[in-house]
Order: sequence, then structure tokens, then C-alpha cells
Amino acid sequence: MVYDLSFSDFEQSEKDSKSMTLNDITAEQHRQLNNILGFEVYSMLCVPVICKATAQVVAMGCAFNKRSGHYYTEVDEHKIRHCFRYTATVLTSTMSVQKERKLKFECQVMWLTGSELRPAPH
Repeated sequence: MVYDLSFSDFEQSEKDSKSMTLNDITAEQHRQLNNILGFEVYSMLCVPVICKATAQVVAMGCAFNKRSGHYYTEVDEHKIRHCFRYTATVLTSTMSVQKERKLKFECQVMWLTGSELRPAPH
């Protein structure tokens, strides 16, 4: 699933290419995250997804509520990074298609709104 999370902490983590846990976000951000996801988050590990071609962070890959144990480990982080190493290109493409659809929808809404605001011909 892809979510547009605009927490400044996520943005800073992307810039620094560092992973994040629940300890890195505020209580308010934790509450917002629970609302967005629709469940209570007890543990979290988010790692930057880096595109091999550009060496830029294209997303944050997150895992929530570890089943065996309470906290994610460095081994978990390595596994998540490894998985996303091979899917970053597909993820980037998918996100581009989603952004294109969103922009198309927004343009259609603006066009319809604009056409309704035009004065009627005399």
C-alpha cells in the first residue's frame, strides 16, 4: 500500500537516508499514523528505498507491528533494505502512474469548476 505521509520526520529521514522507528516520531504523529493505517501501531521500522539508477530516496518502506518480538532489529532493517533494492524501479514507476492519475483527476476537477464559472453566452 502506498500512503502519502508528510511528517517532517519522514522527510528528514529520507534526506538523511536513515531508518526510523516509533521512537523517532511524536505522540501526535503516532496517533495520525494509527488513523491513516486504521490500526494501532505497536512497533515500526521505516527504511529509505533508494533507486539504483539515481541513488536518490524514492520512498520509505515501512513494516509495522513485528510479530515475533517487540522491536525491529538491524537484521530486520537489512532484510527490508534488501527486498526494496530489487523493487525500487517498479515502485518508482507505480508511484509515477499514481501521481499522473491524481494530477489528471485534479485537472479535470479544475476544468469542470472553470467551465461552471464562465458567464453564459448572450
